[in-house]
Amino acid sequence: MCGRTALFIQQQDLENRFDARVVTDGGYTPRYNIAPGEPLEVITNEAVDEIDQYPLHG
Repeated sequence: MCGRTALFIQQQDLENRFDARVVTDGGYTPRYNIAPGEPLEVITNEAVDEIDQYPLHG
């Protein structure tokens, strides 16, 4: 079964909400149809003040 998600908040609102900054190489773009295996913005325990992209596993 395929699970999809969406992340369509504006970058400034995302950064303000989590008190972190976007550090992805390609920048951040709001998306409405993120498939498994596509990169998704996340905050890790190792870098709680950074929002980076990692693959979404389904």
